[in-house]
Amino acid sequence: MDAERWKQIDEVLGAALELEPNARTAFLSERCGGNDALKREVEALLAAHEQAGTFIETSAIKLAARAVAGDTVFARRQIGPYRILSLLGAGGMGEVYLAEDARLARKVALKILPLPFVMDADRVRRFAREARAASALNHPNIITIYDIGQVDATHYIAAEYVEGETLRARLNAGRLGTLEAVRIAAQVAEALHAAHAAGITHRDIKPENIVLRHDGYVKVLDFGLAKLAEQPQNQADSVSPSPQTHPGLVVGTIKYMSPEQALNQPMDGRTDLWSLGVILYEMVTERAPFTGSSHASIFDAILNHAPAPVTDFDADLPVELESIISRALEKDCELRYQTGSDLRADLQRLQRELEPLPSKWDRTGTRRRLSRARAHGWRLQAAFAVCAIALLAFCGWLVFPREKSEGRVAGPNWTSAKSVQVTNEAGPEYFPNLAPDGKSLIYASRAAGNWDIYWQRIGGRNTVNLTKDSPADDTQPASSPDGNYIAFRSERTPKGIYVMEATSENVRRLSDVGRNPSWSPDGKELVVSADSFSAPTSRSIIPSALWAIDVATGTKRQLTEGDAVQPSWSPHGHRIAYWGMQPGGGQRDMWTIPAEGGAAVAVTNDEALDWNPVWSPDGKYLYFASNRGGCMNFWRVSVDEKTGQVTGEPEAVTTPSGYS
Repeated sequence: MDAERWKQIDEVLGAALELEPNARTAFLSERCGGNDALKREVEALLAAHEQAGTFIETSAIKLAARAVAGDTVFARRQIGPYRILSLLGAGGMGEVYLAEDARLARKVALKILPLPFVMDADRVRRFAREARAASALNHPNIITIYDIGQVDATHYIAAEYVEGETLRARLNAGRLGTLEAVRIAAQVAEALHAAHAAGITHRDIKPENIVLRHDGYVKVLDFGLAKLAEQPQNQADSVSPSPQTHPGLVVGTIKYMSPEQALNQPMDGRTDLWSLGVILYEMVTERAPFTGSSHASIFDAILNHAPAPVTDFDADLPVELESIISRALEKDCELRYQTGSDLRADLQRLQRELEPLPSKWDRTGTRRRLSRARAHGWRLQAAFAVCAIALLAFCGWLVFPREKSEGRVAGPNWTSAKSVQVTNEAGPEYFPNLAPDGKSLIYASRAAGNWDIYWQRIGGRNTVNLTKDSPADDTQPASSPDGNYIAFRSERTPKGIYVMEATSENVRRLSDVGRNPSWSPDGKELVVSADSFSAPTSRSIIPSALWAIDVATGTKRQLTEGDAVQPSWSPHGHRIAYWGMQPGGGQRDMWTIPAEGGAAVAVTNDEALDWNPVWSPDGKYLYFASNRGGCMNFWRVSVDEKTGQVTGEPEAVTTPSGYS
């Protein structure tokens, strides 16, 4: 096979791959005319493509055919410091090899850029700028760029090599479950949010550019490469945030293009959100929303026709999913999702509703969908569970008789405990916090319209709005050990952790970072988590570190790097308890760390969902919420406050179920 022959095959194959499989036979018959040999060769490559899956855009079988024609650098084996090990794939923006960096002895994905794109020096400079910007992206859902360089006439990019499969290969294996599709889309949206915040638009989001790692993480490839394919209308050496392309040249893969991209109009990050909407549609229906037998008919569908609702193909799909996809595929970009974070938030809310609780009594894997009303009920009931932990752990320790048994830490006898309702206002009430003397309570309520912090005497019915002068949301209050101050999270400008006197006077911002503050016993520091959560089954894949903040100066010190939320400082100051998501996602467990920072000690490590740890006043127990008994309930476990070592098995506390 000579190079000219391959060029002919490559053109026909590329056009065929843009079409839906059921439209390819008619296309090949028309395009190949009477050239049966050409048709057979393309059909064979199409079959290999479907069987092998893809890496960037086409399967390695296509690259192998090009190698026969002497059209690759594979035979060279060495590109600068990189030793080529094997072929990975190819696409319109270059060839990809698995290579080894001899300097660091690590594997990399080495992309060799196509010669036609690097002949223009101005275009290469623009590309280098974008690639440098993309290399600065540090996000768990974005492939890391290690190096860009040139050896003779060969331009290359060395990037992180990820073991896994592309989303295209996964789609070729069959339809994805709804929860799996939503999880993937949420991670892609998170990657897009990070890139767009850095001023980078991908412009070619498609299944071939999304890699699924075996541990559940999703990686997005090729940020910045579409810039290389653009030809500016003028020769200015600046990179516009919404660049124009050369008349007649449309960059991207047709069936994932937004309307503005298809019309060759200025683009921003919203074009990527459209493409993600197309991918989400494809994941849950096994078909593209915009199809046709030719490029022109696909363009017409994108510009002028609405896709069939996903529920037409599966009536069991959640209506929330249909709403998300419809908004992502708004043809008017002003009506579309405006940011990746907005799309991610909606996807994570849906994920929370779809995700089953990991409990011992539900191992069937049956998909459980919650209605919006059920989801709202979850949040209210979750708040009740938090209230139970905050109040019963403290009150129970004060008033209930202790049990004394051989070999066990003495604690309250919960068999004589009674549940007492302490608030009676309309609407949800979150983040209860009992005063050190046990005589009053502070909590968050939106009785006045926005979220405010309220004070109420235990046994009383009159409430005091402590933050009524702020129109912004104020939540997550925590009383200082002496009862003189309240720390809380505020969304007022500027956002952050605030401290005020218990009388609501002298409000000041302490830190721009932080959620769920917890005081040190001496009142000199607060421990906070960098991120928050809306329900225990919903956690961002980006780890939330813990920080300790000096109350007097605002100086911060980082305590953890892994996922950590809802910290609780132990009563003698030795350790800090928290819960989070295990690396790789899914399992939620609890840990403690030394107050000065250091190695974490696991409190739980099993399939149960354990969250919201709170220390008993004597520091001998951690009380927490867990579904380990079949439904969400109140539990405790004895822990050595100095070492963090667990000294007993988790015990159920007899209280009403917060939710089931």
